[in-house]
Amino acid sequence: MKLERSRQIFERARQVIAGGVSSNVRASDRPFPLCYARGKGSKLLDVDGNEYLDFVMGRGPLILGHSHPALIKAVQETMVDAQLFAAQTEMECEVAETIKKHIPSMEMVRFANSGSEAVHAALRLARFATHRPKIVKFEGHYHGWLDNILFAAPEKARADQSSSDPSRPGNGAAGTADLLIVPWNNLPALEAAFNAHGPEIAAVIMEPVMCNSGCVLPQDGYLEGVRKLCSSKGALLIFDEVITGFRMGLTGAQGRYGVVPDLTVLGKALAGGFILSSFGGKRELMNLIAELKVVHAGTFNGNPISLSAAITSLRILEERKDEFPLLNEMGDQLRLSLVKLANQFSLPCASDGFGMIFCFYLTTAVVSDPMECVKHRDAEATSLFQERMLNQGIRIAPEGTWFLSFAHDQKDVELALNAAKNVLAEIAASRVNSLQRS
Repeated sequence: MKLERSRQIFERARQVIAGGVSSNVRASDRPFPLCYARGKGSKLLDVDGNEYLDFVMGRGPLILGHSHPALIKAVQETMVDAQLFAAQTEMECEVAETIKKHIPSMEMVRFANSGSEAVHAALRLARFATHRPKIVKFEGHYHGWLDNILFAAPEKARADQSSSDPSRPGNGAAGTADLLIVPWNNLPALEAAFNAHGPEIAAVIMEPVMCNSGCVLPQDGYLEGVRKLCSSKGALLIFDEVITGFRMGLTGAQGRYGVVPDLTVLGKALAGGFILSSFGGKRELMNLIAELKVVHAGTFNGNPISLSAAITSLRILEERKDEFPLLNEMGDQLRLSLVKLANQFSLPCASDGFGMIFCFYLTTAVVSDPMECVKHRDAEATSLFQERMLNQGIRIAPEGTWFLSFAHDQKDVELALNAAKNVLAEIAASRVNSLQRS
């Protein structure tokens, strides 16, 4: 596979862009961050003319695939009349009403641009509403890159220093003075945090499915237990559904599991790949913003272009809601087949997820507990798997997360599995050769 043009652009970028990339997450791509030119459906084309079957999907937003015709048409038509007003449009009402219709917790909403800023607003609101300072977050959960929450984050968001070290350069100690970090899927650990700091805890924030450190489902009864504990202690429960929102069905993870938080953050799939996030919850909480008691601002909030994309994307998802189970079945088939292939070549691996989003990575040992699997991920082997899959024309994330979209079909699954069989065979053979040489 020829990558000369991508290599040239990357070297050019390194002269003027820190690291040659605009997000640290992209720096781990192997053999180096490629430069892409076009996307259509489930496929991507790079600047060298190589085509890839894409299972990164913008890391979640492209639930309809690349350049869905209806989505592009809606945005083009909006751009004729509207770019940015820094004012209200009727489209805001339609998107907000659709969110309220489907997401159980979101009686009222506000719009923002990134998940990071929407999380920041939700935390600010929680602290004001409860008159308490502390926030509980969980190991491996990611809620954006701002100082007050970027600790015990997934590997892909870490700097060289420990993620849980409040004294590391860049992140001021004040940002973590009121942050409590506990292990996830462990109710006794959360109970201990409340026993020690209960009157000070404003909120518990979590990904209802841990999607940023592998893809780990909540244990049976865990979300219900957290909900009950928060309610009994007077703390708010915040679901970060930036990834799971509109990917686990129209009602998100909270609808699937039947657990309603006090506040929810949405992003990524909300606008089908355009820049839009949202946070919201119970009316009495959101009224604190309506009454201007809690600050939330932003020039680009609710911009017309992103809202037109959200309207169209949500309408399509509503029309195709009956296809969610079929797409999840296809994802489960792909995930389980990857595990079967790894086992066939005696390569320890781990996998978990819910169909449209799953993790598959090679591990240093055979471990059954999903949380322990995350700790035993063989980062080098998993990254090598990503690089060699790319060379086979299959694009996946270096840390082992796969995203499916409504643009993927059974043929795409078969292509991915054929490539994976070749790559896993190569990795297994190289390990055997390495052992023989030693």
